[in-house]
Amino acid sequence: LSAHLLQGCSHVLSLMRSTRMAKETLCLLYLPGCGSLPGGRKERFLQAYADKKGHLLRCLEYSKPLGAEGAWMQKDLSSLHEALRDAEAAADELTTDTHRRLVLVAASMGGWIAASLASSRFRHVFGALLLAPTAACSAAKVLPGQGGRFSGTDLLPSQHSDQGYTIHGAIRQELQEHTIEDRIPASCLVRIMHGDKDEAIPMEASEMLQLHLKAKGVKAELRRVTGGDHRLSSEVELAILEEELDQLLFDLGAGEKKSDR
Repeated sequence: LSAHLLQGCSHVLSLMRSTRMAKETLCLLYLPGCGSLPGGRKERFLQAYADKKGHLLRCLEYSKPLGAEGAWMQKDLSSLHEALRDAEAAADELTTDTHRRLVLVAASMGGWIAASLASSRFRHVFGALLLAPTAACSAAKVLPGQGGRFSGTDLLPSQHSDQGYTIHGAIRQELQEHTIEDRIPASCLVRIMHGDKDEAIPMEASEMLQLHLKAKGVKAELRRVTGGDHRLSSEVELAILEEELDQLLFDLGAGEKKSDR
């Protein structure tokens, strides 16, 4: 009974939010993942999308990087909680206008930050599109006994670099202690994209995430991207990203309905 009541309340709140969304300014906030550089393909796509739809866009640059791949990198790395503070500051700045509401687009480890932001700023965050989100099980991908290039860091494998990703060692613990499904509130609409050829995070992680979110009353949909890798940045994958973003905005009452794919 309590689960059905929770789902009913979540549905009513979502309908109320959809009605309000049409009257308010929409802002997309992009939260990149580990090793992302400013001006990448997803950022350029999102800017073109926002310009075409007449929405605002903010692509967050963390004060310290979540990590980097390849031989060069900074010694001063961020933890997820530090990156969350950057995201909260950006969200607060964007919502000083009370008629402005946020929809989050988050890649990889940015998914954890998006979930936490949706919880701490639940009055302003209406929905989230998660791209291959890093779940708790992904912490096991850290190579056993293999530290990063600097003290207090870990090394993650990557098919795009023989040297992998170096991340702050605290991130593994943060992923295990606080999961995405624990943090996303029931009122936040969620869509997930995940490639079935993802070399870093298995497709099963997002399948489990969707089940856990639905169990707590979150409206969560999962799009399986055939042949998609972890970056989800090819032309085909970006076209699917556009479809998913269109659908999320339509569900929120802030976009036009698209024909069935």
